[in-house]
Amino acid sequence: MFLSQEEVWGDGRFRRSTMTVPGPRADGLEWRVAGTLIPSNLNSIRTSKMLPLVRFAAFLVATLAFASTANAWSTPRVAVERFLKFEMAGGRLSAWPFHKYLAVADDYDEPGWDMVEVVESWRIGAIQCSDNRTCRVSVTFAYARTASAKDSQIVAHPTGGTAAVAFVAVEDKGQWLLESSNGTPRISVTVYRREHPGQL
Repeated sequence: MFLSQEEVWGDGRFRRSTMTVPGPRADGLEWRVAGTLIPSNLNSIRTSKMLPLVRFAAFLVATLAFASTANAWSTPRVAVERFLKFEMAGGRLSAWPFHKYLAVADDYDEPGWDMVEVVESWRIGAIQCSDNRTCRVSVTFAYARTASAKDSQIVAHPTGGTAAVAFVAVEDKGQWLLESSNGTPRISVTVYRREHPGQL
């Protein structure tokens, strides 16, 4: 939601329109986009016709500023949570935006994975930081039982089970990203069954 506020400037002949965009900035503050000084005399035909254009321009600038920080993960925990939500929805099973989640080189690419792990649930555990730029985030995965799986591309967990996996989060240009995707793609059992009925 965008909030606008107007202030009278100078001797009352001008107004300044300010737009506030609540949203995720790395420092936790709101974006504040100052509009153009607008003559207060709205009786002028020229001014009254330009006012919607000026407001639209301020709105457009605010929207772009908000969008540019939409993928900034503010803590190691948030970086892991967002990545796992993306991964559990099947995000890594096709081309995906590496740089949105990973601190990797521009030419980074992943291999074509032949297998997938089907996950019942996951839980973030301990977070240990060696300094203020690198943290290890422990995640426990509970795997779906695969004893009756008909798909040979599912990693075998016949009776289910759990495993703890450490993700390394690094601070990169004011946001937290992961060092790697940690191997074989994972997908939630709900999404897998919906997309591959009768296979598990």
